Amino acid sequence: MGLPKACVKQLNHGFTVAEAIVVMGLLALAGSWGLFSGTETYRGNLFGRDCDMVIASLQRARNLAVDNVCLGSECINGKPHGVHFDPTENKIVIFQGDDYAGRDQLADEIIEFESKTVYVDDPIGPDVIFDRLSGDSIFQSVILKNGFGQVATIMVNNVGRIDWQ
Repeated sequence: MGLPKACVKQLNHGFTVAEAIVVMGLLALAGSWGLFSGTETYRGNLFGRDCDMVIASLQRARNLAVDNVCLGSECINGKPHGVHFDPTENKIVIFQGDDYAGRDQLADEIIEFESKTVYVDDPIGPDVIFDRLSGDSIFQSVILKNGFGQVATIMVNNVGRIDWQ
């Protein structure tokens, strides 16, 4: 004789279809949120590296001007150095000379942006030039923007000091 049916415990094995769909939906939601936040972090890091590269390039050009560096065989007494921004080709150029048009192209240092950074400047022009020995410059600001709303402002004052925010 067996036990009465009231005494037999029924065990349910597995999940219902509704439970499986809810769990898969939650996993998909968590995964998409992680992907989105990871992409934003990556874009922010690229933009941050571009800002650091611009600051380092400005500092290098100023140091070359203050140290009275003169690259090339025809250069005797040192020259001013500057940074030219070329957003159409997504690069900046550290150059030697009074202006970018009259520079010694053999002394150019070309640096490319890692991300698609868009540059905007004050009406003074796209070049920041530092006087030789003193490192003085015309006050201007360089505003970097990317297509995702990030903005950085780099300012060069009249004594060549470089500040950023």
